[in-house]
Amino acid sequence: MFVTTTLLQVALLEDVSVRGDACGLEDIPDEIFQKSSLRELVLSKNAIAIIPAAIARLSSLRVLRMDRNLLTHLPPEIGQLSALASLDLSGNKVRGMRLAPCFCLFVENPRFSIPCVSL
Repeated sequence: MFVTTTLLQVALLEDVSVRGDACGLEDIPDEIFQKSSLRELVLSKNAIAIIPAAIARLSSLRVLRMDRNLLTHLPPEIGQLSALASLDLSGNKVRGMRLAPCFCLFVENPRFSIPCVSL
């Protein structure tokens, strides 16, 4: 399945879900970061290796599921997602995170076992 820019623009109402091996996204499309009201972003089972610093623009994001991708680290900007309540990074090779201590307190149900280390 090929994900077009037009499809993403339509989907950018409040929730975006692009999952599955057939999509094979390697990058998060820039159009996603233009929607600050986005509440849920599901990019599971893709080939995404980098979360851009632009993730900080998603100020309303409550759910971020990026399980089963190729992530090895997270950008510090992910700590700016103060509305984030659920973070799923399972199935990635992220070894450790350097986040502000307050970020660890805000995430209610993280599905990963990575120690939070203050900056």
